[in-house]
Amino acid sequence: MVCALAIEIEGLTKTYGSMQALRGVNLNVRRGEMLGFLGPNGAGKTTTIRCLLDLIRPQAGNMQVLGIDPRKDPVGVRARVVEAIAERVAIIRQGVIVEEAEPDRLLNMSVRRFRLRFREPVNLSSLTSLAGVSLVQQTSDLDIILQVEGDVDHLVKALGAFPVSDLQSDHLSLEEVFLAYYKEDKEGGTQ
Repeated sequence: MVCALAIEIEGLTKTYGSMQALRGVNLNVRRGEMLGFLGPNGAGKTTTIRCLLDLIRPQAGNMQVLGIDPRKDPVGVRARVVEAIAERVAIIRQGVIVEEAEPDRLLNMSVRRFRLRFREPVNLSSLTSLAGVSLVQQTSDLDIILQVEGDVDHLVKALGAFPVSDLQSDHLSLEEVFLAYYKEDKEGGTQ
């Protein structure tokens, strides 16, 4: 069942030291409703929104954004908010728009993550040297996560030479797609 409310806030409080920024905020916003959130500087508008996106944590209160508690699934909330309100997104890098598309198109791009478990330790250099393949995480000698941009056929064929005990493929979230555009800049030290 789809929740009728886009935003539910009950008793939200947030303090910064001795200053109480939010004093029990209660607010409901229906799906499809456009709400103007008005108030002078320091009234708590930004603090409320940061709590809703789990960028900061409140001391008390309950929140739901599109039926999701942002403290339990912050990535899910951020992705759903962009998907729910944006008809198009533009990604800018180093002062240039590098991608402009509908959120669904970005989500369906050919970027995937593969979680792999091997039966024994392996040398990963032949996998990470494949075009479009990069090592995202290695949690042990047996467990890795690879990211593949583009066609996955060459990775699948290369894995045939390895003692793979488990393989899981995941499409990236909208936030992860966005971050993938900036990975190159972070590695190069610029933004």
